[in-house]
Amino acid sequence: MAVAADPVGAGAACLRFGGAAVALLDAVTFVLAATAFALIRVPEPAPRPAEAHRWSTRAAEGFGRRLEVAAYASRVVDPSGQKARTTGTAYAYSTNREVLMRDIADSIESMEQLAAAWRVMVLDREPDADVRDLPGIAVRWADCRFPFWNCVTLTEDGMDAGLVKQRLDEASEIMRSKKHPGFLWVFEDLLDDEARAALGAAAEQAGLAHAFPGTGMAGDLLPIPEPAHPDLTFVRVTAEEHLRAFADVNSLAYGFPLEDGRDGLAWSALWKNRVYAYLGVRNGAPVTCAATVEAEGRLFVMLVATDPRWQRRGYGEAVTRKALYEGARATGTTRATLHATAAGAPVYPRIGFEPNSPMHFYALKD
Repeated sequence: MAVAADPVGAGAACLRFGGAAVALLDAVTFVLAATAFALIRVPEPAPRPAEAHRWSTRAAEGFGRRLEVAAYASRVVDPSGQKARTTGTAYAYSTNREVLMRDIADSIESMEQLAAAWRVMVLDREPDADVRDLPGIAVRWADCRFPFWNCVTLTEDGMDAGLVKQRLDEASEIMRSKKHPGFLWVFEDLLDDEARAALGAAAEQAGLAHAFPGTGMAGDLLPIPEPAHPDLTFVRVTAEEHLRAFADVNSLAYGFPLEDGRDGLAWSALWKNRVYAYLGVRNGAPVTCAATVEAEGRLFVMLVATDPRWQRRGYGEAVTRKALYEGARATGTTRATLHATAAGAPVYPRIGFEPNSPMHFYALKD
C-alpha cells in the first residue's frame, strides 16, 4: 500500500515553486499524512510466547526511534496531491513499542515486588539485617541459615554488558562479606541483548555459579473462588507449631536441612498475623504450604512448597489458591505477583498468572 518516495524529484519540483511553495507543501504533507495515519485501523497485536521479544528499555527505545524515522520518511503525498499514504511501519512502531514497554514495566514490577516484600521479611527475621538500596543493587540480607532470606538483586533497567559486569562484581563482594550463603537474583529483561548474551561468562568471572532458573509472573486475577481439594484440609499458620511445619515443608521441597528453614521462620509474629500463610494437611500431616503478603498494593505469593513425597497431586496449586483467596479477601487487592521456580512455573498460569521476566539465581562458587 506504500507509495515509493522520490526525494530528489520532489525536492527539485519544490525548488521550482520557491520557498513559499516548499513551506506550503510541507504543511499539507504533514497534515494529510497525519490524518491518514490516524484513520488507519489495525488489528490488535497477536499474542506471543512469554519468552519472545525480550528487550530492555534501551533496546526498545532505540528500536522505536528507528521505526519512527522510517515511518515518517515513508509518508508522502501522491503526485495528484489528493491523498496521503503511509506504510505499515508506523503501526509496527506503535504496537511493538507498546508491547515492549509493557514487558519492561512488568519486569520492573517483578523486581520491585521482590525488593519490597523481602525488606519486610528480612527485617522481621533480623531487625539489624543488611537492608540497603545501593546504586543498581538492592541488598536484603538477614545473614541467617535460611538462604532465601539472604538476597541481592540488580535493580537498573537497560543495563549493558559493562554495567552488568560491574554490578556482578559488586554483588559478589557483598555476598562474600556475609557469614551465611544466599542468592543473587537477576531479572533477565532488565539487561540489554549484549549483556544477556554475556551474563553467564560475566557471572563466572565474578565468582558466581548459576543455581537455578525462575520466572517472574503477575496477573490481575483477584478475587478468585474459594478453593477446595478432596485430600486436603487448609490450616492457617497462627501458632509456632504451624510455622515450624511450614518451614519444614519448604526445607524438604528445596533440599535444605530442616534447621535452616526453621532458622528463617521460627518465632515470627509477622508470619502468624500479617502473612496469609496456609498449610495443606493430609491425614493430619502437613504436606504442602503457600503464603501471600501485601506488598505495595499487590498480593505477593511466596514460599510455595510441597513435600516431595506428595508432589504432582495438585496440592501446591490448591494451597496457593487458598493463600490468594484469603489474602485478597482480607486486603481487597486485585493484582498478584510471584517468582516461580521451574517446577512451579506450569502451575501458576492455571490460576491466572502470566509470565513476564525470566530470572536467574546465582550463588557463590564453592
